[in-house]
Amino acid sequence: MADSSRIPVQNLKTGDRLLSYNVTTGQFAVSTVTRMAVVQTSNMLIIRTQDPQDLRTDNATIQKLYVMKADGTIGWFSVTQLRVGDYLFKALDHRWTMVTNINYISGSFIMYDVYTSAPYNYMANGYLDPPKIPSSPTPDGIVGAGYSLSYTYNGEVVSQITHNDFLAVHYSYDGLGRIINATGPQLGSGTYFARFSYYSNDQVRGVQYGNGLIANYTYDKDSRSSQIKLTNGTTTVLSLNYQYYNIGTVASVSGQARTPTGSTLALSESYMYDSIGRLTNSTTINGSTVTGLWYQYDALGNRLVQGLNGTATGTRRVTTTYGYNPANNEPLNSTSKASPLDMATTPTGAYPPRTSIQHTGPTHGISKATC
Repeated sequence: MADSSRIPVQNLKTGDRLLSYNVTTGQFAVSTVTRMAVVQTSNMLIIRTQDPQDLRTDNATIQKLYVMKADGTIGWFSVTQLRVGDYLFKALDHRWTMVTNINYISGSFIMYDVYTSAPYNYMANGYLDPPKIPSSPTPDGIVGAGYSLSYTYNGEVVSQITHNDFLAVHYSYDGLGRIINATGPQLGSGTYFARFSYYSNDQVRGVQYGNGLIANYTYDKDSRSSQIKLTNGTTTVLSLNYQYYNIGTVASVSGQARTPTGSTLALSESYMYDSIGRLTNSTTINGSTVTGLWYQYDALGNRLVQGLNGTATGTRRVTTTYGYNPANNEPLNSTSKASPLDMATTPTGAYPPRTSIQHTGPTHGISKATC
């Protein structure tokens, strides 16, 4: 919001004032919501970066993000053009954060398009949501925009997927039916989007991306990820090491990431659970940025409260409460409230007292994944 507070997108309404960012002048601006549109989609992209909060959108050509490509090109690019190793702009911090993972999920999802006055953008989880230029209402029976995919098969396996923007991705397989190459004819002969290698148990061993980045994966004896490492030549771009509690839940993630300026950013994540394995606390440290999350549940396992605080929220605590229909346990609503942290008495990233059913994970013991 224009006052730096945060509310769920579904609670926005026409006339609300949002904090925007003019990418031409590099200055913040205030825009006004002019229209809200509810969109039913058949997919969702979860885009993860070096920052703790991910970005979620649909995989549509018309959906754009403010991106710095691996070659240094900056502009509004379609999400279909986003690749691991590209950077998204964090306007509040005036910095770029690297895309570390893009996860495509099929299904039925409800999303919200927010139309605003100039400069026609707003911030979602700190990321710039793309300009949506005002247009006249679409007449009944006419679809303003659409997205389609076409599939080509070789026997029972997909050999090519052609996207709405005519981006064609061709897939080739090894003798065990595993994808080994993803190529595109538009890239030229011998050029690829990604190449894959596997361990003897079919777990992914490495991915070599077309932009030169190489991701390597190692696992522990229980087939859990122990290390993920992304390199560009001899330079380590991202390295993550995983530790687990004896019951199998993630205890911590530690490592480092390389920033666009070439410096190294230390990364650290730690997690706590209650006696039945539900996440109760997490702390994420990215360089000097500390983000704390805590959760409370009811007897049925529904999440009642989520708390967020730390330097990532501008030394504010954001608490979200959830309501459910007692008749069928369906989610009814959620409400978020921001309040200043008392930095004199509350350390950055600190948590409220845990309830009697909560306890820290170390009582289960920690198993360290080794490479």
